[in-house]
Amino acid sequence: MSKMFRSLVLAALVATPCDATSIGDRLVLEETYLGKYDNLPLTASDALAEGWEVDDSCEDGLGRRASGGPHSGKLHIWYDRSGDVMGYGVRIKPNLGTLIVPHPWKRVGHEFQMDFLFREKEAACGHGTSAVRGSIGDRLMIDVDGGEPVQFPLTLSGAQQASFMDGGDCWTDMGKHMIYNHWLVPPIVGPIMGLYRGDDESLHGVNAPSLTPRDETPPYEYFDLHHGGPVHGFHIYFRDHKGCCGSAPTKPPFDAAAVV
Repeated sequence: MSKMFRSLVLAALVATPCDATSIGDRLVLEETYLGKYDNLPLTASDALAEGWEVDDSCEDGLGRRASGGPHSGKLHIWYDRSGDVMGYGVRIKPNLGTLIVPHPWKRVGHEFQMDFLFREKEAACGHGTSAVRGSIGDRLMIDVDGGEPVQFPLTLSGAQQASFMDGGDCWTDMGKHMIYNHWLVPPIVGPIMGLYRGDDESLHGVNAPSLTPRDETPPYEYFDLHHGGPVHGFHIYFRDHKGCCGSAPTKPPFDAAAVV
């Protein structure tokens, strides 16, 4: 192999946004299953241009918080000091009588907050690895208040080996749900589910549903009794999710108009 050809191959590998070192190249909020999807801004400058409010201050381990997006509801996005995406999260109103803050939620004022990160926490405020162009990050972690973050396996086989609970057949344009079941303790807000593809079995999104009714819609969406509910889903995708099930066993799609 010539030096020139080898250099071209290496350059192509680095430029590939969804290779083994990247979980994806986008953030997509599902507002209505099989219906409406919202592409979220990947830089602080884009967020500002779209009407988000971005904090100047950098919160250690998380970054600069952006909130108030035009279609985001209670969802927020984290950007590092330089303005590249670090992760995202959501705030909710705790249910009446909820005294204990269930993992992985943390109390912020009168609300509960949950956060997901795509790079090492040190990168948030300029003390870790910089972002790679064309990638949102190399991992998926759930931030844990006062402890180490929980990192999700990047493959379906990894989730199975880590004893994630199998959520059944793949959902059309959504993925196969694998449930992290270590936090299913009362008072339950909802489980955290990695969404894995049927075509290459890679992690390409998260569903963090609420088993209790939610007023925060979006980012939550309601599924009724006949469509996997009653539950409020909270789906974020990191790659193109259309056709993600491939030839894997798949649930039959249902009418998008039936989901509100």
